Amino acid sequence: EKSGALCRAQRMLGVVGALCLSVLHAAPSVYWVTNPNLPNETVVIAGAFISSVTHARWCRISGGATESQWKGAPLSLRSPQQCESWLAPLDVWNHSVKVTMPSDVTLQTLQLCHGTGSGINGDDLSDCIDVAVNAPDILWAAAVDPTSVPATDVYPQIRQSPPTVRSGGSLRIFGRGLAWDTGTAGGCIHAATRSGTCSTVLTLPGHLPLTAVDCTCFEVTFEMSDIPTGTYPAATLTTTHGATVLGEVTVLPPLRPAQSPTILSVDTAFHGNVAAALARASELASTGAFVEVVLGAKSYSLTAQLTVPNNTLLVGQGPSTKLSFSNVTFPPGAAAACGTPLANTDMYFKAPNGSDIAYIPNSTLAACCASCIRNPACNAYSMEKSEGKCILKRCIVRNGCATNVDTDRTSAWLAPYRPEPGSGAGVALAAIATTATSTGWTLANFTLEILGAPAKTPAILAQGTHFRITGLSVVTMQDNVSNALKVVSASHFEVGNNLIAQRGVCLWPPHSPHSDFSASVTILFQGATSDGWIHHNQIEWKCAAFDLDTDNRIVFEDNGFRCTENGTIPHGNSVSTYNWAHYPSSRFWSFARNAMTRPDGNDPHNWSNRETLTTDGSGGWGAGPIQTVSTDHVTITLNASNYTYAKLDAVSAVGATAVVVSGPGLGQFAIVAEHENVTTLRLDTPFDSTVVPGESVVAVISSSGYKLITGNTFSHGMVIQFFGDTLVGVIADNTFIDDNVCSTGYGCKYGDGALEGWGLCYGDNGVEPLFYAEYTGNTMDRSNGITFRDGISPKCAGSYEGPYVRWQMIRRNSIGGVSRSNPGCGTINATFSGSSDIVAESNSFECPPGVDLPGGGVNIECTHCVVHA
Repeated sequence: EKSGALCRAQRMLGVVGALCLSVLHAAPSVYWVTNPNLPNETVVIAGAFISSVTHARWCRISGGATESQWKGAPLSLRSPQQCESWLAPLDVWNHSVKVTMPSDVTLQTLQLCHGTGSGINGDDLSDCIDVAVNAPDILWAAAVDPTSVPATDVYPQIRQSPPTVRSGGSLRIFGRGLAWDTGTAGGCIHAATRSGTCSTVLTLPGHLPLTAVDCTCFEVTFEMSDIPTGTYPAATLTTTHGATVLGEVTVLPPLRPAQSPTILSVDTAFHGNVAAALARASELASTGAFVEVVLGAKSYSLTAQLTVPNNTLLVGQGPSTKLSFSNVTFPPGAAAACGTPLANTDMYFKAPNGSDIAYIPNSTLAACCASCIRNPACNAYSMEKSEGKCILKRCIVRNGCATNVDTDRTSAWLAPYRPEPGSGAGVALAAIATTATSTGWTLANFTLEILGAPAKTPAILAQGTHFRITGLSVVTMQDNVSNALKVVSASHFEVGNNLIAQRGVCLWPPHSPHSDFSASVTILFQGATSDGWIHHNQIEWKCAAFDLDTDNRIVFEDNGFRCTENGTIPHGNSVSTYNWAHYPSSRFWSFARNAMTRPDGNDPHNWSNRETLTTDGSGGWGAGPIQTVSTDHVTITLNASNYTYAKLDAVSAVGATAVVVSGPGLGQFAIVAEHENVTTLRLDTPFDSTVVPGESVVAVISSSGYKLITGNTFSHGMVIQFFGDTLVGVIADNTFIDDNVCSTGYGCKYGDGALEGWGLCYGDNGVEPLFYAEYTGNTMDRSNGITFRDGISPKCAGSYEGPYVRWQMIRRNSIGGVSRSNPGCGTINATFSGSSDIVAESNSFECPPGVDLPGGGVNIECTHCVVHA
């Protein structure tokens, strides 16, 4: 059988290069291995049948044999020069084995065997596996088309695996241990500095190897120039530490020369009427033309929504071209006149001075107007209910109950609820809008200014596929600042080299009990957005930077996020799965080389629940023991009587993850392919034979993980964390400066971390495990340390109460100085005894004289854990 569910899950998830090892029936199965491992560090191997390991030794490929040839050779044919002496592992138990990495880390394979003899010649050790340690671990790959392609000829920027790349474009590969410095410094190449000599190569069968042009430990880039078109079935990625099969790579011909676009000058042909020019572009695009709508170096005052047609570039002359929106109106059906009945509409009012809150249940607009006349809260804000029952933005009364609601900048809107775009109903509102079927559109090189619009009205609503937003300067000025960019159910897009400024008043804390979290974020992703490249943007924000929910295959890099608010900000920034019931996935992220800053000395209230970056892997169908397993281990039936928080009878689990959280087979996971009935699930790939009905406990959770947070700078913020559902993740080579965390508000205590990992029972979401994550090479200056949170929770009583945190690696981190929120120096903390397989080693601490450093810097109490200096 295969070597473990992690490898199979990776292949099933579309992860290229998941190299599964063929083993005999009783041999150990491997689910996950730490990577990269430096000399004398601890290598952790998670899997099944691990407790049966009786012999282990390091072997090195030599004599010119390839790795695949060498692995297939009988043990008796491997010379003593190739394998070292049998060694005693540091720790062996049911679900992991730990060994010490030798001083020579190149081309090393760890041989794990089960046998009863001495193993002197290896002849009596028949049940063995070879674990390629430090070989490239490929999590996913993406293709980027040539940047010189005219904007009117748009193609996907990021594609799912197997990668398809155009000749002349580039191929990017993400994972662990992908590039090692072959110079004097050695080690895996740093994610932020990217300094060192890289020798990582990509071999396409029948073609000369390609050397990576950009390298870090966690990503490598190859230029695909002059590559013959065709499909290469077994591309291989090779480093000085091993080789991994990437899988199939398809090279397409270069992009055809862009057909000459039809140029429409807004000023010359349409007398400055932007909407008329776009209407003509829509007519031309419907005939297959590419259209370039050219704006002049001037300001355009707009009062109505603009809709960008397919295959159309709306382009300005730079910052001097300004689209200024105020008194915005929307297409028919977007707003209602006074007196229009609204089903189940609850109205909330709040006066500008913060007093005189009024509540009017089940109102009509006429009743609203009448109440506004009588109520001192007239001309004040309210917010939309989170369930989407009403929208009353501001009630402005002129001469009694007016049918024409005032919409100048000092007012807002009176309108019924409009379902979110993509739901099949309602009207999409934005200053510049697209539709769910939009494709091939581009916005480039102009300033977009929102002076007055309804609350929750985004500046840009981006939908559809194959689009670019580049060179814009977006300023949001409305009283209730909303999204500068809202991306809904989009795919294959690029947002790069833009300036975004969020100004005006943040309508927060809530003015009603139903305020909407998403209303205040600068960049909002919703509805299974995927395959996006967000890069080199500069964002100035005061309410929230981003909320990126249920998104997959996103490259988010080289952006700057600067908070301008010295006071209390509304909430944190997240990459999450809160909409898990509809889109149960948030995977394959690279969040790299971004700079996130807040003002020095900002309000201490920001030390709690205002995360700099949290992955909030919310979402759970429930947890309980397996009742039956099919003979092929693909179909599992859960014991409904012990399955608490069960939502399997109401919400489809297709696309969710089934993970063994306790008992035999702990740690393996697979994606749910079919939801046959309330308790029966069919998996995309089988569990291995270690699962035991009645003993193995499975949680069905959102598919969240495979996230790389590398090479970033976090300054004067709060926490960066994996929170809840996370299966495979890396937080590495980041710089933390003056980051403060205080979980209890004022009166802070030891144990809070500016870098944290959470496994928990999260309210009604149920079981949320944190498995297989590494925190390496981070520099923490005057910041709280590193903390893991776990514990038994009665909220999940009857199904699985914990522990939730396993297989966490913390090493090569530098922690120094004292944060504002911490009474002592930063430390590494994991103090729940039920957590397992946490390793802390090679970390350094610098603490000023006279300041407490609890535990000497490391406070870890857990099961099968390792602490080294």
